[in-house]
Amino acid sequence: MAFTPIRTVNQVKEAFSRIATAHRQINEFYWGPAYDFASSGTTSYPAMLVDVLNTSTIDRTQITLNLVIHIADKERAGQTNEDDIISDCLQIAKDVSAEIKNDDQLTGWTWDVDKGAKWRFEFFRYEEKDILAGVIFYPTIKINTVDDTCQIPQGSITRI
Repeated sequence: MAFTPIRTVNQVKEAFSRIATAHRQINEFYWGPAYDFASSGTTSYPAMLVDVLNTSTIDRTQITLNLVIHIADKERAGQTNEDDIISDCLQIAKDVSAEIKNDDQLTGWTWDVDKGAKWRFEFFRYEEKDILAGVIFYPTIKINTVDDTCQIPQGSITRI
């Protein structure tokens, strides 16, 4: 089965949404800054949050998107279950990273791990409306592109 190569940020978002929805332990997917998600108070946990960092780049052959992915769960009121949350969220992050690296539908992009890079995992604890804990990791996507002016939707340009 042939798949359409991923070429846009919206297609990247759709791919992550599909991965999160298919994972039986992830109850919610969110695209955007973690602070918006954490302060909303209308969430279901565990959750996967994906955001594109401002340090992304574009050149003649590739668009490089630096991402931050949070796998988060809510601490139970009055209980210390942070170790359990970290353990579960690290396993989910491992599952998500394996899915990313091995999903044949994710054509047209490469990951920094394809070149032997290691992803850094960090543990966190946030206190907003909910007390959240979990894992953060920072993958980089390289989307193949062509620097082709014929594809630009524009009228005629008068060259000087």
